[in-house]
Amino acid sequence: FPVRLLERSCELHSGLPVFSRLLKQSTLFYCIKLDDKNNLNIDILDCVDHRKIEKKMPELVEQGICRYNNEWTLWHYTSFYSYNF
Repeated sequence: FPVRLLERSCELHSGLPVFSRLLKQSTLFYCIKLDDKNNLNIDILDCVDHRKIEKKMPELVEQGICRYNNEWTLWHYTSFYSYNF
């Protein structure tokens, strides 16, 4: 679905909002990161109600990219997110 990320127009995959609404379940947004000692750290960004996910998802994706801008490989896969740069 069309959104604005990092002050640019883009599209996010609609699968997550659709599944969340179908199941009527909240969605947990998180980032996984390895620290200097190779320990796995999980940063929970937010848990979003299924009725609010389309509005909140772009903000949380942008927040994850900005926080972990050196580890954003997943954002490059067009099957998940597509940028219009």
